[in-house]
Amino acid sequence: MNVQKADEILRDIFDVVISEARANPAFARRMLAALPVGAIVELRTAQVLKQTFDPGSVNPVKILRESGDVTLRGTLDRLTKSHLVNVAKANHLLLSEAAKSRKATKDSIVDSIVEAANHRLKERVA
Repeated sequence: MNVQKADEILRDIFDVVISEARANPAFARRMLAALPVGAIVELRTAQVLKQTFDPGSVNPVKILRESGDVTLRGTLDRLTKSHLVNVAKANHLLLSEAAKSRKATKDSIVDSIVEAANHRLKERVA
């Protein structure tokens, strides 16, 4: 089974779980009770970050120049797909056609941002 197929299967499974949790509050409470202690705080923190994320606060070219490819990829890997797209837009980085696709994987978007940042950095040096 390829990774993309696995991602689709997992998305479908979790869509069913989410739908059931919305329709059945008792089920939702049982699911939350099964989470480790402290997970709810982490989830709420993640929700706040998601709501307040400023894509302009991540500058892929600067991170690449100052810290390198590995650090840039690590920074980008922590973001959601939508945040990644917004980072690219905020920094005027052109994404590849594959990364612009609705079905783009997070990895393809990260790769495209890294490639665009490398290209921009090389333009500045030249």
